[in-house]
Amino acid sequence: QGHQAVNSAALSVIINSLLWVMIGRFSMTTGIFRELGTVINKRALEASENWTKYPVRSAGECSAWLCGQYVGYCLDSTLAGALLGTAVGVSVVLCSEAVHALHREPSGGKVKVAGTAETRWTW
Repeated sequence: QGHQAVNSAALSVIINSLLWVMIGRFSMTTGIFRELGTVINKRALEASENWTKYPVRSAGECSAWLCGQYVGYCLDSTLAGALLGTAVGVSVVLCSEAVHALHREPSGGKVKVAGTAETRWTW
């Protein structure tokens, strides 16, 4: 039984990783989701740099991903663990990017209007 649990958790992580790469690659090819794909791919491809520059953010994102995996595992479903882990991971990464962008570019009290050069996100 112990080996089966380890195999199930490992399979969930493998599926999650594949989903992460597929979401990143697919998003890069579609115009509207290009920024999403860029962020997802950068998290994977520049992992060591992210951990060096932003250790707290990286730890929070990984913790959220692992929590999603664990909840799916508790549901006794490898697929649920992978899907939930991926969804939580992508959501937390996007939220942390949004918070980082807000702190990086203070608005100075002005309201930004959609469609202007001021509202471009760097992610």
